[in-house]
Amino acid sequence: MNLPKTMKAHLILLFAALGLMPILASEAPAAPKGGKLFPLDGEYLEFFVNADHHGEIVIYDPVLKAVSTGDREITVTAGTREKQEKLSVEKGDAMWTTSDLPAGDGYFVIIQVREAAGDAPKTFRLRYVAETCPGCNLPEYACTCEHAH
Repeated sequence: MNLPKTMKAHLILLFAALGLMPILASEAPAAPKGGKLFPLDGEYLEFFVNADHHGEIVIYDPVLKAVSTGDREITVTAGTREKQEKLSVEKGDAMWTTSDLPAGDGYFVIIQVREAAGDAPKTFRLRYVAETCPGCNLPEYACTCEHAH
């Protein structure tokens, strides 16, 4: 089929746009606890700060059902670039809980997940801001709105 170059280019752009539509139209699922949800190899990791100011980390299957902690290892670091603190992490059956997060907010929380001891970590970062977002009513660190943070 001999189509002019511009028509070929238009067809390529059309098919590329059609292929991206499901990706662009799909929204990330809401985090069950109202925390920050990260994709993790077909599963999801949620980071949530509870009322005691401890971090809670839960891994969910694709339909957002909590899965066992299994052999996974998690480390959490929180703070500014100048003063970072490695938090202690307690492992439960379906959740990890950190020691107290640093006071205040505006600092970064870095979560590293290893599938098993010795594996390379997968790293997730978020800027911890506890203020409630007026758009989605979630804490700013877990905000799902499109505004600048």
